[in-house]
Amino acid sequence: MTSSSADNVHLVISTMERYRITAKDARDQVTGMSKGGINVSRTFSADTGRIESIFAQTLFASTIQDFDYQFDVLGNCTAKTDSRRDGSAPTQKCAQRETSAGSR
Repeated sequence: MTSSSADNVHLVISTMERYRITAKDARDQVTGMSKGGINVSRTFSADTGRIESIFAQTLFASTIQDFDYQFDVLGNCTAKTDSRRDGSAPTQKCAQRETSAGSR
């Protein structure tokens, strides 16, 4: 038993679940997790370990997120597609870092 309210607050915070891992692949990458009624599944390339897709759904089967990723031969993300929108959403470019001799 703790003697101060600060200890009690710490105890409550330390026992809160952030998320629950439900599956991992051969590379030990998390492929399934859940928290608060949301289930997330991720697929990774067996060859490169790069993310291929992220799918999130509520317990009531409502899709929240359905992203597919594409990479070039150097491993740079070249496109992210939101399949949740039945193809109506345009393919987005992944964030690209811009570099030049004068910037760091």
